[in-house]
Amino acid sequence: MKVWPGNKIHKTTMIVMLFILLTGLLYGSEPAAAAAGWKWTEQSGKESTPLNDVVGLSSGVIFAIGDDSTIQRRVSEGEWRIQSFPQKANLKAATDNGTIAIVAGDHGVLARTKDGVSWESGEIQGNWLLYQFNDYYKNKPEGKTKLNALNTDWHDVIWDGEQFVASGEVTFIFDSYNSTFPAVAISKQGVSWELVPLITKEHIATWDPYKLVKFQNKWIVKVAKGVFVSQNLKSWTYHSNQKFYGSIDEFSTNGKVIVAVGWDGSSESGQAIGGVVYTSTDGINYKAGKRISNVALNSVSWDGEQFIVGGRSGYIMQSNDGLTWKEKTQERGSTQAFFSVHSIGLEGNINRLKKFGSQYIGVGDGGVIRTAKGLDEKWSLEAAGKYNDLYGIAYSQNTYLIAGVGNIVTSTDGSSWSAAESAIIPETSFYSLTSGNGKFVPYGISSTPSQESFLYMNGQQQSLSGIVKEHVDNISIINGQIRIITETEMKTSTDGKNWSSTPGLQPVPVAVNGKIWIGYQEGKSSYYKSTDGINWKRTEINLDGKKLETWNGSIDKSIWTGSKFIGINRDSILESANGTSWKTVLPLKNAGFKDLAVSGDGTVTAVGLNGIIYMADRGENWKAVYSPTLKELKSITWDGKQFLAVGSNGVILRGKKE
Repeated sequence: MKVWPGNKIHKTTMIVMLFILLTGLLYGSEPAAAAAGWKWTEQSGKESTPLNDVVGLSSGVIFAIGDDSTIQRRVSEGEWRIQSFPQKANLKAATDNGTIAIVAGDHGVLARTKDGVSWESGEIQGNWLLYQFNDYYKNKPEGKTKLNALNTDWHDVIWDGEQFVASGEVTFIFDSYNSTFPAVAISKQGVSWELVPLITKEHIATWDPYKLVKFQNKWIVKVAKGVFVSQNLKSWTYHSNQKFYGSIDEFSTNGKVIVAVGWDGSSESGQAIGGVVYTSTDGINYKAGKRISNVALNSVSWDGEQFIVGGRSGYIMQSNDGLTWKEKTQERGSTQAFFSVHSIGLEGNINRLKKFGSQYIGVGDGGVIRTAKGLDEKWSLEAAGKYNDLYGIAYSQNTYLIAGVGNIVTSTDGSSWSAAESAIIPETSFYSLTSGNGKFVPYGISSTPSQESFLYMNGQQQSLSGIVKEHVDNISIINGQIRIITETEMKTSTDGKNWSSTPGLQPVPVAVNGKIWIGYQEGKSSYYKSTDGINWKRTEINLDGKKLETWNGSIDKSIWTGSKFIGINRDSILESANGTSWKTVLPLKNAGFKDLAVSGDGTVTAVGLNGIIYMADRGENWKAVYSPTLKELKSITWDGKQFLAVGSNGVILRGKKE
């Protein structure tokens, strides 16, 4: 058993949605240090993290939990403070018995607290083997594979009046395979937990959350197309239910009926896609009822008098019996359920909605916390994140610039940030950023199509709209010259006002070693070299002895370290001495590398999914470095003294050599 002190921490895609879990790499023991002496700290991002649940104790302590080890604790009405959590994990559910709260999440988290500040780790008792979850492995060598507690992912946790019960899945890793199974864990005091496998011969899909409820002396776990039911928490029976067409995100009960809410995106139901309410009077058989078009329903709870539901884009509704519903939405966002762009504020997604005493509290995306005295009363926004996703960071001539979803922020020191004022920026999502010689050009997608890119120079902004009539394939800044490349021409300028045109197909510059430029043509199987970055000659490029058919995807980005080129693709780090013959030096399945940068002394850093950070001295001996975040890192830059990386939910990391 570990006891963790509650130290406070400071507050300080193109869209590609990759939902991949890195097993072992991020969640095992702390990786060996590379480029010794480097330390990474999180400057921003906790305040913008999606919040998944909220819990209140009889002592008056109220705190919300979220992804990336985020704890927001209420210190007074209208004021919430970021608290540290001692383990790197996504926190998914919380419950309490009045005096003790339990938080459940991935990476095996079952932690208890009395104040939301100090934490005590829960531990699964016994040594569990693979064959105990599946008879198929009973007489096979891999059947003796031991369960690593870090490879458990807890989706839900409840207090049933006598004990805490958690539901989730456990994963056994053997050879190059993973096997995942549903399970529950039981604890009287929240520290020592008894694991119970949920076994059935039917295949159980593992992509839906395993939600849990106690109803009429039965415990029920929802899994994919059915439920596991138990009357003693020891033996469980699986009941298939093909009427579950979509996912269930939350259960609740008033003792007479179970209400489950979620999202039905399937055509099998014959109904319009959207949020759905299921009801059951026995916990086994469920009937689909109320449907809300295009709005996913994320939360349902019984407040002692009524069921309350919260969903996407600020949607709220209420029912006294679980059958007849009334909409209580006061402010509703316009984002459709299919899209991933984050709405924040009172129009943002509600992930959990509960009543505490005489007050309702809802938590959701963007670190949003809302409160109201009643469902018909005006909601107050007590906490909200500062940033949406950040896609690019660059440094040039003592200025930093970050570009993201609906914002551009600047800094002169890399720690204090301010917004670049423009009425156009909130309507634009910037998915790329280029810089050089004091110039910055963020480029993206705008709701006003003619205004997609800006030039930021000397503290001033100007729109680059209308310069070209075709789709922009790439914007680069080479030796202070801005280059806008389309399918049929290239426009160049040194000031963003006076432009000249070069017709024909132009390569996109990738990297330079001081003598040789390398580049490619967008959408073409063509690679180029240049001695000046202006006049290009077509050439061939190969990777591991095989000719590359496309640059983009085979090599996403490249830099020159001072001795060789280093490149990345989604799953590998590559190197080349001449920019044309490449070899893989670090294959890393599902790493999701997004960007890389090099320091003045040749230390190379690559970043990607789940906060992954790999470093190497002069591109040699790549090692994983401890990362303080689980958020996806999308961009990284070197300013002469430190690395700065940015990514999802406004996260900003700083890497400094101590």
